Amino acid sequence: MINEYQEFKLNSILSRYIDCVWTESYTKRPENKGRTYLVAPDNTVELIFTSGTLERKIKDGLGKVEVLGSHLSGLKTIAQDVKVDGEMNLSVRFKPHGLYPFIKPRLQETINQSIPIEDLFGKDILELESKLFETNCLLDRVRHIEAYFMKRLLTLNRQADATFDYLINRIVDGRGAHRILDLAEETGVTIKTFERKFLLNLGVSPKQCGQLIRLFHTLKATNKASQVNLTSIAHDNGFYDQMHFIKEMKKFTRLTPGEYLKAPRELQMPIFTRN
Repeated sequence: MINEYQEFKLNSILSRYIDCVWTESYTKRPENKGRTYLVAPDNTVELIFTSGTLERKIKDGLGKVEVLGSHLSGLKTIAQDVKVDGEMNLSVRFKPHGLYPFIKPRLQETINQSIPIEDLFGKDILELESKLFETNCLLDRVRHIEAYFMKRLLTLNRQADATFDYLINRIVDGRGAHRILDLAEETGVTIKTFERKFLLNLGVSPKQCGQLIRLFHTLKATNKASQVNLTSIAHDNGFYDQMHFIKEMKKFTRLTPGEYLKAPRELQMPIFTRN
């Protein structure tokens, strides 16, 4: 279990896009230094400020390994192995569709990628990083983050895409079960426009977005249950049968449901066990 995990909500404007700012002490404990954890697709985008390094190996069969300091971990469609050395000072957890107002429209470039913070946000974010490392008070660190992103939101002044926001909220509320064709007809947009909006503002297609949301709820059910009944979990989350469930799990995590339950996944427990 993650020890001393804490979340902080930002103001009502930023909370449309940013889920929370969080910190934890689990990776700071000596016995957990240098451990490698499974990180499955979890429907989040994380901006991680660290005084050490994180080693990320994407489980795509290519053996790609990245070792980074502070960085943005984009929306994941495949599993990663993450090894933490040093301390994760603080992390900003964006909603899956919450990054687009803060960067130039290049969301597809962030999918499954770990990107140094200055490459996405420019040199001024390095000033924020310095403030976070120099400030001892946790609440003051959160205020620095809030001030930075409010200023960036107002400076970039990217207009919200109301149609996209409505569509993705419908998919989220439906836990990925809505038919894309039905949603397109409901809003009067063409399938082509639907696809373009999602690739521009999220980085993945509407169909893949729905699959990732369904996977999130599936993994959440798997992690929250005291006694796991995989058949019931598959049925409750809209899978046709057990084989469909296994196929989807392997597609996104490269593990069967049984293998996932045995994997070292403590790093994500706060995400998958929160209410």
